[in-house]
Amino acid sequence: MPYVANHSQKQSTDYLTDESLICPTPLFRHWYDWHMASAPRPQPFMAMLAAIPTFGIMMGNLYRGPTGLKANPYIVCLADTGEGKDWPRRMGKHLLKSCGRANCIGADVWGSDSGVERELSENNELLWYIDELNPFLRDIKNPNCPAYKNNIVTYMLTMSGGLAHDGKSLKDGEATIKIADPMPSIFACAQPDEFFQMLDDRLVANGFVNRNLIFLGHWIRRVEYGRKPKMLEECMPPELVKHYEDASKSVVNNAAMICGVRKKLFRYTISKEAIEFDKFMHDSCETLRLASSMNRDSTGKNIVVRSQEKTYRLAMIHAWSKDHTKKVIEADSLEWAWRLCKISDDFIISRCLGSKPVDGKYELNMEHMHKVIKRTGVDGVSRSDLVKRCKMPSEMFFDILRMLQVAGLIKEEEGKNGKGLRYIALDTPETEVNYTSITAKSTQTEAP
Repeated sequence: MPYVANHSQKQSTDYLTDESLICPTPLFRHWYDWHMASAPRPQPFMAMLAAIPTFGIMMGNLYRGPTGLKANPYIVCLADTGEGKDWPRRMGKHLLKSCGRANCIGADVWGSDSGVERELSENNELLWYIDELNPFLRDIKNPNCPAYKNNIVTYMLTMSGGLAHDGKSLKDGEATIKIADPMPSIFACAQPDEFFQMLDDRLVANGFVNRNLIFLGHWIRRVEYGRKPKMLEECMPPELVKHYEDASKSVVNNAAMICGVRKKLFRYTISKEAIEFDKFMHDSCETLRLASSMNRDSTGKNIVVRSQEKTYRLAMIHAWSKDHTKKVIEADSLEWAWRLCKISDDFIISRCLGSKPVDGKYELNMEHMHKVIKRTGVDGVSRSDLVKRCKMPSEMFFDILRMLQVAGLIKEEEGKNGKGLRYIALDTPETEVNYTSITAKSTQTEAP
């Protein structure tokens, strides 16, 4: 039976040890065996996630999904320091080097927009194994974010679909950078606590975060698995490189480059057996999108609208890893990809956005708004004046207004002499108001 996401229920973590997800094809099984044999702190689920964009970049630019998408997913995995999140990235880099694709490995951090452009101009197929994504997210969330950081986000948004890009002119009289047919891909790691605090509706709405698949990692103690870890290079299965070499020969034979122009693209189609599931997936996305719109849930809508797109990218990689000679996405590929995408969607909505962030910002802004209303006395303050005096995101503004009313600290009533709605502070005990507890109570009330 097809997997159906239910955002109203607490998400199960059984998927972290589900072999049908972690080892869906023999190629993923070889990757899993390699990881378990070599990793000091095994992270089997995270290792599978690192394999997805690695296999995608091995496929390269010649492959397209049913809707014209490339196999370049953006994936973020959360794990604390010391839980082995570095090992899957090392595996991916080592495999690409072994396959002669070292030029497809991007930098560990995004230093500047011109650096990203230069990397993609030198090789338009690029996979960034980002060491720590939180500092970058912290910067782009800041209203005073440097322009070059926002430019990097813009590049990742526009080029994720393969749109050509004309970069800015460089110094020393160099020509303008032109990036044709880009294929950027991301596998990033982040510490969960800080990530949860930063992730809010506005960050999702900018388009970058909702293009990512986001998961929580789970490491296994080596003593539970047994055997001492081997050297990474020592135990890499030769089947991984052989699969790439065989696929590359097929590409060379069927899609030769003629004067720098690609002769043929390989477009994956949906098999007859998978068409019914594909229709179910489309209808599910549309239903969830409409439900989010009716509930004025912009966050849910922004996430769900990308589900089908992300599913096709993953399904294509699954199909390639199973049999690179067939350019058909079968039902098992589509179901595996859809299940992973819905796990990610549920995770973002329930763990990251299911409650208001209690990171001090709501409390500070709530205290400031309450003091502003109290100073206006019995006449109160209009909404427009309150907006001018309390500068904050509109969603936060209305959330705090509602919390203050529910807590019995302010009231809303018609002003005298036709002044419209006014917000008036109510008498409160002399004891200090605990704004943190007000936010926490509101969070518990709203949490699914």
